[in-house]
Amino acid sequence: MLCVVFFVYCTVFPAAFASDASSTTFYVRQNTQDIVGRATSTSFGFLFGAEQNGPGLSSSTSFKIISGILRSLFQPIAPSYEQTHYHWRNDDGGETTSTSATSGVQDTSLPSLASNTIKRLRIEISNEGGTIKSFSSQQFRLEYGFLVTSCSAISAWTNVQGGTDWSMATTTNLVDGTNTTNIATSTGGVGDSNNIFLTPNGGVKTTGSTAGPLSVPSNTFVELEYGVKALAAATSTGTYCFRVTNAGSPSNFVYTQYPQATVLNSSQSISLSFTPSTVNLPGFAPGVAVSVTSTVTVSISGGTSGYSLKINRNSTTSTLASSTLTFPDYTLWNPGTGCSVGQGNATTTPGSTFSFRVQLANITASYCSAWWGANDTNGTAFYAGTPTSAQTVMNCTTCNSGSTDTTIQYRADAPTSQNATDYSGTITLTAIANP
Repeated sequence: MLCVVFFVYCTVFPAAFASDASSTTFYVRQNTQDIVGRATSTSFGFLFGAEQNGPGLSSSTSFKIISGILRSLFQPIAPSYEQTHYHWRNDDGGETTSTSATSGVQDTSLPSLASNTIKRLRIEISNEGGTIKSFSSQQFRLEYGFLVTSCSAISAWTNVQGGTDWSMATTTNLVDGTNTTNIATSTGGVGDSNNIFLTPNGGVKTTGSTAGPLSVPSNTFVELEYGVKALAAATSTGTYCFRVTNAGSPSNFVYTQYPQATVLNSSQSISLSFTPSTVNLPGFAPGVAVSVTSTVTVSISGGTSGYSLKINRNSTTSTLASSTLTFPDYTLWNPGTGCSVGQGNATTTPGSTFSFRVQLANITASYCSAWWGANDTNGTAFYAGTPTSAQTVMNCTTCNSGSTDTTIQYRADAPTSQNATDYSGTITLTAIANP
């Protein structure tokens, strides 16, 4: 019966033979027990072990036995950093909240990724070997190569940071250098390939492709998450493989799984028009709210992820003004993290201010009731102040071709102290293709 020494100690079980190994990366010692009362081996011995007779000492230069325990006096086996799993994730949330880009299935390639689309790539590295021989801290760097026959056959690998086909991608959803956590596979995590998850790890990387020095012991694994995107120069319909190295060196690395992604570059166009392009609020008295609407028509072709409509006012002081006089605005619109319950700061009672909202009526794009209310009825409809920087008011992820309409309602109600005069201002609406 063989006993492979993977740890510092190896318990000896009953057997009657012994052998040495000449490998430079591991040691093999057969389990031994002195049955007749004394060991005569030239490579091992017993020192008063429990239920073992004979005070024989080991003459081996590599190990000895004390009380029935075989102890290695030399180094354990070399480390083996195995790339065991990966998972593509969407850039739609934080490190723990983003969703899987492959329906919760790990080790699954991306079949059609549009260029300049930010994706998150999580890779698991497990030390399946030892921790002393040639063991040092690793600086895990993400690299890509173009697939011809197989990922393992690629000879030219390129650092993602500064690459021509791929690059790192910064995102407001992640902070470079923070720690990854051991999340569920269903949300973009990976299966545990070893006993201990290494943390802290600084495994989140967006501005650079190389993580800080990490020591990964033999019973430990680490998960790294990189923000990446394919560039316009990437080969359309071409497939790319990814791997992690130690700052460029693949020594002691084994690649069980290679992440893969196929780039699908396509020409995309987007335009918008307004009906009408200039709106005029009717004359009104304080305490009497008036409103007017304008419809934004967006035409898009070649889209892959739809588009979002953004709004902002051109003046940082107020939306409407007359010389030095200004008309009060309601609190500036903030959509939060997206169209969901509890997000957005619009109100049903905007008061004596200038405000706006997206109407449910006459919209063919996408309406967010969490932002703007269940209907257009006063007391139920939500209004917000025009922001000074562009903020999303509508996001249609399925609007990839054809034309869609979004109707914006502008509302004004003057406070009793407001000067009577003509007020004017400029509002900008922008349609932006989703990444």
